[in-house]
Amino acid sequence: MTKEQLIFIGNYLDYTIELGQSDASSGGVLSFNDDRNFSFFEYLTLPAALNARRLVQLKDGSFLVVSNNDKAYRIEIIRE
Repeated sequence: MTKEQLIFIGNYLDYTIELGQSDASSGGVLSFNDDRNFSFFEYLTLPAALNARRLVQLKDGSFLVVSNNDKAYRIEIIRE
């Protein structure tokens, strides 16, 4: 059974007076159950303070994460 998933990336590494630097999570996967309610969250296997900018799905089903001033990362998402 394949669940619907939302894959997200990003950090805001600039500083704002109200929030400070926002580098807590480089991204994750939200999974939803059949009722379309949130059922599970997992972090992506990326460095915590990565300033990710683009997520591209490759032909083999994996994803390329492109970041500012860092390496690009290829990740695979396990689909249930």
